Amino acid sequence: MKSKIKEILKVISWREFANIYFQRSPLWFYEKLEGTEHESGFSLEETDTLKHGLLDLSERIKRAANSI
Repeated sequence: MKSKIKEILKVISWREFANIYFQRSPLWFYEKLEGTEHESGFSLEETDTLKHGLLDLSERIKRAANSI
């Protein structure tokens, strides 16, 4: 998953993203992203949540940009 979102990894607050869209800690999110021995990556449901969260965030960014 990390390779799929590498273009935006450094420009998003994943701490806030994990809290808002997953109601989980940043550590949980990063472990899922890395696929550590404690977490084996995102489940299908979590992948869907990640996708919809990114789409929601993109819409928020577009609205902010259009308001300028």
